[in-house]
Amino acid sequence: MITEDVDVDKGIVVKANWMITPELELEGYARDLVRYIQDGRKEADYDLADRIQLTINGDHLAVSLIEQFTAYIQDETLSTIATVIEHPDLSKEVEIGDHTIIFSIKK
Repeated sequence: MITEDVDVDKGIVVKANWMITPELELEGYARDLVRYIQDGRKEADYDLADRIQLTINGDHLAVSLIEQFTAYIQDETLSTIATVIEHPDLSKEVEIGDHTIIFSIKK
């Protein structure tokens, strides 16, 4: 996505093109997912320091987030990403961009 800003001040014209690269867009989705997981931690009434198990499921976006942002997601949410969690404390379906992602957490 490209947006342009044009500004004129005292006879000087400044034009800036802002391009959102696929990498930058994916990083934004990772940040959105972290926010949803943090909200889930609050909803599950976890303490701030509680370490959790986390599963992330969905389409190709979920796979890309896990492949490229595992360390970031785990660090920010005090979690270990697992393939399966037996009897999760909380499961949520969230919309990120045009994608549906399901995550589950357990202490």
